[in-house]
Amino acid sequence: MNFKDIKRYVLKIDPIKTLYFNIKSFGFTTAIRFPVLISWGVKIISLKGKIHIQAPLTVGMILIGENCSWDQSGDVIFKGKARLGKKSHFFIGSTGLLTFGNNFWLTSDGEINCTESVSFGDNCLVAWDVDILDTDFHKIVESGKIINQNKKIQIGDHVWIGSRTTILKGTTIGPDVIIGSCSLLNKSYSDQFSIYAGNPAKLVKTGVTWEA
Repeated sequence: MNFKDIKRYVLKIDPIKTLYFNIKSFGFTTAIRFPVLISWGVKIISLKGKIHIQAPLTVGMILIGENCSWDQSGDVIFKGKARLGKKSHFFIGSTGLLTFGNNFWLTSDGEINCTESVSFGDNCLVAWDVDILDTDFHKIVESGKIINQNKKIQIGDHVWIGSRTTILKGTTIGPDVIIGSCSLLNKSYSDQFSIYAGNPAKLVKTGVTWEA
């Protein structure tokens, strides 16, 4: 984040929670660089897991927006800049691994529940009101065996996910894919330069790309 951006965000940042989040998550030499900025109204429920930043450190490279909630028992990896939009909720269970690629942007009102693995490639854009869940939370048992195991979610580079979409466990989205609004995804969507949309989502157009 450059000086101009810092001036724009400074009144939105909660200094106490920002200090707490960085000290709790990193060693001192990383924490004093303030790579994570916490906005007013963020609810920090848990910071038990580890956060790894796999990129050169800059002030405010990761911004958690107003009125988000952060409940982390597992690990989180940031591979560069990330903007986690306001009123979004992040749950990382004790066995979960949540990975954000460089230049990640979730606009607002999103929910990511990660108990196994949820990963985003670089340059991904997630619109508002998107739910991403790699678990059913409750167990379904048949003849003494759990039949609804958690399954990882993998999202490739340069993916745009439209608003009010639900992404369920076991979903894989290839690179350079657009997901239409109000879609439901639960399998592999691998055709590059394509649009998938619907409930359940299906291929609706090929030979396209998108620009932010």
